[in-house]
Amino acid sequence: MKRILIIFLVLTIVGIAIGVMKPFDSVLVEDDIFIAHGFEDKPNTTEFNPYPQGNPALSDDQNRAIEIAVSNETVSGYLSEGYWLAPGTMLLKEDFEEYGENFKGVLLAKNETLIYVIVDVKENKVKMIQNYTTFEFKAKTMVVEQNGEYSEIKATGFTDNDVKTVREILSNDQKTAQIIKNKNYNITIQDMVYLNNRNIQNATYAMVLLDIEDGSKYVVMVDITERKVFKMGRPVN
Repeated sequence: MKRILIIFLVLTIVGIAIGVMKPFDSVLVEDDIFIAHGFEDKPNTTEFNPYPQGNPALSDDQNRAIEIAVSNETVSGYLSEGYWLAPGTMLLKEDFEEYGENFKGVLLAKNETLIYVIVDVKENKVKMIQNYTTFEFKAKTMVVEQNGEYSEIKATGFTDNDVKTVREILSNDQKTAQIIKNKNYNITIQDMVYLNNRNIQNATYAMVLLDIEDGSKYVVMVDITERKVFKMGRPVN
């Protein structure tokens, strides 16, 4: 369960922030399935909340960093212009290595532009505000904090060979193979990320939308490194 929550958080923050994944209305994680509602709907960013019970589990410092960021005059100006606040906090790897754990990164997004806000929690102030295009940010490695742990992640993008690999994994998995047997289907890789932390070393994961010819759609979490499906949702429509 913990691995699913961490990976889903990573995929949600990175995928939506850099524009390669559409927001969900909500997500429900259970013992053996997860359900994403409104997977293909046009996102309403003022109401977007990918977590079933409010915000992700943030530390006091993370919450404080967000409060400091949104109270900043420049940041509040961006919010009034329609930028939305990504959930959680993150720092670019080079900033995490330079500044350490007392600094948090807050991210705002709108269209193809990202506003990256570095907050000094100890000094209660915004240290730096930087603008990135989604293309520029996509090339960066990030450090995401969740439940007191830090995960190094990077959106890797994907190739035609990755799509072929995902198809092979789906065909070899018992549950997905049964669903797609003798049916036409399409797959959409919503996001693919590299993840490295204390518990998960050098792994690549993909979130895939499986669209069956009968109109049913499934969200499938695929472990590319171990070549297996490790989570599959009930139909999302």
